[in-house]
Parts: sequence; C-alpha cells; structure tokens
Amino acid sequence: MKNQIQESSRTEIVRIVAIYSLFGGLWIYLSDTILVLLVRDPAIITRISLFKGLLFIALTATLLYVLIARYIRRIGIHLSERDQALRNLAQQKALLDIIIEGTTDAVYVKDAEGRYLLANSSVARFVGKPVNEILGQDDLHLFPPDDARSIMAKDQWVMAQTGPRTYEEHLSTSEGERYFLSTKGAMRAEDGEVVGLFGIARDITGLKEQENAKLKIDKLESLGVLAGGIAHDFNNILAGIMGNISYAQMFIDAGHKAAKPLVEAEIASVRARNLSLQLLTFAKGGEPVKKLVSVRQLVQESVSLVLRGSNVKGVVDMADAVHAIEADEGQISQVFHNIVLNAIQAMPQGGVLTVVAHNVRFSSTNALMLQPGAYVKISFIDQGCGISDADLKKIFDPYFTTKPTGTGLGLASVYSIVNRHGGATEVSSAVGNGTTVSVYLPSTGESDPHPQDDTANQSVGQHAGGSILVMDDEEIIRTVAAEMLEYLGYRVTTCGSGSEAVALYEAARTSGSPYSTVIMDLTIPGGMGGKEAAEQILAIDPQACLIVSSGYSNDPIMSDYRRYGFSGAVSKPYTMAELGRMLSSLFNQPRK
Repeated sequence: MKNQIQESSRTEIVRIVAIYSLFGGLWIYLSDTILVLLVRDPAIITRISLFKGLLFIALTATLLYVLIARYIRRIGIHLSERDQALRNLAQQKALLDIIIEGTTDAVYVKDAEGRYLLANSSVARFVGKPVNEILGQDDLHLFPPDDARSIMAKDQWVMAQTGPRTYEEHLSTSEGERYFLSTKGAMRAEDGEVVGLFGIARDITGLKEQENAKLKIDKLESLGVLAGGIAHDFNNILAGIMGNISYAQMFIDAGHKAAKPLVEAEIASVRARNLSLQLLTFAKGGEPVKKLVSVRQLVQESVSLVLRGSNVKGVVDMADAVHAIEADEGQISQVFHNIVLNAIQAMPQGGVLTVVAHNVRFSSTNALMLQPGAYVKISFIDQGCGISDADLKKIFDPYFTTKPTGTGLGLASVYSIVNRHGGATEVSSAVGNGTTVSVYLPSTGESDPHPQDDTANQSVGQHAGGSILVMDDEEIIRTVAAEMLEYLGYRVTTCGSGSEAVALYEAARTSGSPYSTVIMDLTIPGGMGGKEAAEQILAIDPQACLIVSSGYSNDPIMSDYRRYGFSGAVSKPYTMAELGRMLSSLFNQPRK
C-alpha cells in the first residue's frame, strides 16, 4: 500500500511539474517577445525581467509548497493507517498468545520437515523442556524413538489428507504415560503445496482412567451378582455342615477323640463362610449386621488362621481391659484377615507380626474426624519392606497394588468396611522399617468378655421352650435347624415357602396354639420370600416374633431388620450356639 501511494504521488507531481514547466516556458517566451516589441528602454526591460523572474520564483515556490504539503498529508494518512494496522495486529497477536498459553491443551505448529515453529507451555510441560529448546527441533529429539516414529508417521498421513484429522495418541511424556486426543491439519500455500502442520493435543489420561475404573466397577458389579448367588448357595451348604457339627458337639464331652476334629472342622467352616463373604462384601457393599464381638477372639482367630503354614510369627499383646465392640463379625474378620495377609506378603523372608490393642477416647475435635466417644485401637506391626511415601498416598485406592498378582482390593475393602462401622484406618510406614496398620472401631465402653465355649453355653434350661416355625427352601437346613431347636427344648414345624409359612401361622393362631417364633429364609427362588411373608404374617398378628435368616448376609434387610418388622436376624450358615443365643436374647427382652 505504501508503494502504491508513493508511486501515485510521484506520477501526480511529475504531471503537475510538466504542465507548469510548459506554461511557464511559454509565458517567459511570450513575455520576453512582447517586452522587446513594446519597450525599447533596456533598463526598464531589465527591471521588468527581474520582477518577472521573482514572480516566477514565487509561483514556483508556492506550487512546490502545495505539492509537498499534499504529499506529506497523503503520507501522514498512510502512516496513521499503517500504525493503526500495526496496533490491531499487535492486539490480535497478544490475544492469540493469551489463548494459546491460557489453554491446558498442547498447541504447536511444525514446518514441512517436522521442525517445531511454535509451541505453547503445555507442550513444554509434556516434553519436559523449555519452549526455546523445542523450537527448531523435530520429534526424534523430544520423544522416545518409538513414540517419535509413531508421531511422524501420523503427521505424514495427516498432511496427505484434505482436512484436519482427530485421533488418540499414547505417548511417554515427562509426566509419565499419557493419553492424548490429537487434532492435526496440514497448512498449504496458495498453490496447494504443504508448508507445515498445526496440531492441538488434549490430555485425556484422567478420562481414560475413569473409563477403565468404571469398566472395572461394572465388571466387579457383575462379579458381585454372580458371587452373591454362589455365596447364597454355598452358605446354604455350609449351614448344613456347621449346623450338624455344632449339633454333634452336644453329644460328646471335651475328652472324646472326636471333640478336637469337630472343633477344627467348625473353625474351617467359619473360615469358609468368611471367605465366601469377602468378595461379596466389597463388591456389593451393604451395612454391617452388628452384634457384641470380642476383639481379642477375632484377632487371635485371624492371626492363627492366616499365619498357619507361613514363616511369620504372630504375637498378640492385648490387655484384659480392652473393650468389646458392636460389629459385623464376618466383616471385621475380613479386615483382620486382609491386614495379616498383607503383612505376610511384606515379609517373604519371615519375621514377626505384633498385634496390640488398647482403649482410646476421642473428643469432638480429632485428626481422624471420628465421632466423639470410646474406641478400640488395634495395631498390626510388621517387620517388612515398608511402603514408599508415593505409594502410601494410594494404598486405599481400589485396584492400586504393587504386587504383580494383586487385585488392589485388600486395603480398599479394609477402608470401606471400617468406615461403614463408624471407624477409621491409618497406616504409617518407612521403606525398610516395616509398616503399622491401625484400625479404630467404636467400642461399647465395657470390658471385652472372655470368649467361652459356644457348646457349653447352650442348654435346655436356658430356653423357655415353645413352638417354632422354620421356613427355608433347603431341606438340609430345615432338618438340621429342627434337630438343633428340638435339642434346645422347642417344638418345631418346617415348611419350604413363604406362602406355606403364612398359612401355617394363621392356622396355628386360629387353633389357639400360636408359634412363639418364625425363622424365615429371606430368599425363596420362584416363591414367596421372607420379606413378603413377614408382611402378611404381621397383618394377621402385629405382635408376631419373626427372625430373618439369609445367606445374603449383606442384604439391607439383614442390617436393618426392625424396619421390615423382624425382631432379629441370623446369617447363614449359623451354629447351634449362634441360633441359641439369638432365641435367648429375644425371649429375655420385652415383647414389642
């Protein structure tokens, strides 16, 4: 534009000067001729010529002034427009810089040979070098060879396309393995020649991790549904085994040769029950079914069972003054089991696992953000390899594991279960100096009762007797439950579905011989279950004493049974002692 203005001004000046010169020359010639013809006095001619020359000079100067002023004015307009254009350009560049640097996306431009011409701070962060060290370099100097070759191949493919292309990339960056959603497009000259490439890459690693986590959760939920069905059937089988074992123990004394094998069989059955609940508890959740639990007994059983056959020695140091807790025995056993198992894996060459427990009390302000009150602190102290600070921040994350064959569910389930009990979990560790896992659980504030032999606890005299209806779809459970209850002094009727239970209950009440209690299976495949049957029985008799029983121990009805009209809950499989304690507690409390 400047050249155009200058050329136009020069042309105009030349034209004006040429015209002025022509008329000026003609005027001088004519005026001189006229003076010679009209004036004969040389002095006068000289004076007139001098005046004429001065006039010509004045006219010429005026003309030059006008031309110069006009030229300067036109140049000034041009300079003003150019300055405004430069200011606009600077503003646009500043705005573009703000946009490019303000985005978390990686924005870059490469030439046709793949060298970086532009890169923002996000590119620098991912590459791990300042921008000035990136510009002029190609990908071979910035990324690992395999990644660089992959990037360059994609660039060549994009530059051969007619428009931008979007695809996912997996790259090794200064921040580790990252996933990017990249959009690239070729830059072309007016003749269509490719002169470079622009690109925008968005880090979608977090989204990919969320997708993977959701996929794992979906798989786990599917597994949980499957595990629930298996656990239910497995627990029904175990109910027959454990019930018969505990019933058989009634007929032999402690010195009998079969006494110890029966105890071992019962312990193994309990371990099998807890194993069947382990995945189910974490996969499907559910509120704990709480009862009075001896911390000492649970710790000793877990340490004894898990350490058996390992090269780790267990030391349990627990005072008699340690309080009892209200907890789900199966879930807390799982917590201790997982912690002890982690300790074994941390000490492959062997060592000592020490378990200590003592009572603590928290005020309304505490670092663990627990509700004020009494708690029991159980600490598991190993001599293992320890945990790094980086890993220590992630140990409770689902699926995080440092073990090649680990699932990452152990401590995650510990955290989940303890939280559901209103407690807290903390871990302290140092690489090479072992790990301490401490669990805080709300206590009753009363001393932990010494565990007693379950078999000895139950006798006919402890039970008020009466008539009991047992409803369960499994014949083996009906049979063993009837035998145990009859031994305890009850009259027993059994049935296989909820509809039968409702009919039997109504008939017994009409005959004047109502049932003292109804033990009802929660789930009856293809028939009326305990929940529906309970509603109908309570409609007949609002004072009915109902006990819900299920192999789905984490079902919400089991943990909040009173809300559904039940007086108690007992998880399958159960022993004779557990069933007896449930009945004793119901008959020794005021009726609702």
